[in-house]
Amino acid sequence: MNIKSQKDFFAGLMFLVVGALFAIGSTNYNVGNAARMGPGYFPMLLGILLAVLGVAIILYSMVHNPAHGIEGDKVGSWAWKPVVFVLGANLLFGAALGGLPSVKFPALGLVIAIFLLVAISALADASNQPKAMLKAFFIAIPITAVGLTLGAIFPKFLGWIGVIPFLVLCVFLTVAFTYGFFEFLLPTVFMRLNGSQKFQNVMKGYAAVAFAYGLYLIFTSANQTQLADGLGFLAEIEFKVILAVTLIVLTPKLAAKIGFTDHNAVQLSLLISSMCFLSVWAFIDGLRLQIQMWPTFITG
Repeated sequence: MNIKSQKDFFAGLMFLVVGALFAIGSTNYNVGNAARMGPGYFPMLLGILLAVLGVAIILYSMVHNPAHGIEGDKVGSWAWKPVVFVLGANLLFGAALGGLPSVKFPALGLVIAIFLLVAISALADASNQPKAMLKAFFIAIPITAVGLTLGAIFPKFLGWIGVIPFLVLCVFLTVAFTYGFFEFLLPTVFMRLNGSQKFQNVMKGYAAVAFAYGLYLIFTSANQTQLADGLGFLAEIEFKVILAVTLIVLTPKLAAKIGFTDHNAVQLSLLISSMCFLSVWAFIDGLRLQIQMWPTFITG
């Protein structure tokens, strides 16, 4: 076996082994299918994708690449500090998530476990000092609290404002979400659309037509309650995405406005908050996994 890049080979081997272990471990849970996903579905899918990626990287490591140099990309000495912090952070995450009954260590829940995971693993980078970690904690706490609180409110809108206003809200969120998505994506892919007034007019026209069509569907629907159930599921996801993006965009601006100049702490806080949003909304709210979100001394 002729390895051209040792770094790529061992990185691919690591992905392959970890992915295979994830996929094998997921068989201990109910996997289900794409229509009715069980708790083992996502870990198995992720493990398979990770293993396939590992195989691809291993094969790539055996192909000569000029970037690897004449002697190939050699593996250097072990970076023990990153290894200790990264592995330690993952072990602490598992302990905080599920607790350690044998030593009477209580389960701290998903949110606090993610805070600890990001903060400890970030210390593997020498540029991240403990002081920055503490600052990131204090910034991430209100962002995460506001995001998770507002995200949990959306399903209650139906009872608060009634069926028709709720449907109008769902249509508005869908139009706003798709408008923002294409407004960002298309100019990124097709550079000539960047700053194009014609493109802006087309997008505004799309928003107006889409909103009008949504209203038409609402007022011609024979069963508006059933329509609210269908649109509400999609609109809740869109609401949470828009909410998360808004908080992530506003946080650096607010930090700069009050004179907070530690950009590293701001970035770490946004990473913590983003991981909390994704984990809670995807696994607890979306897949309905039986994962504890907060410590029992908070929830009772």
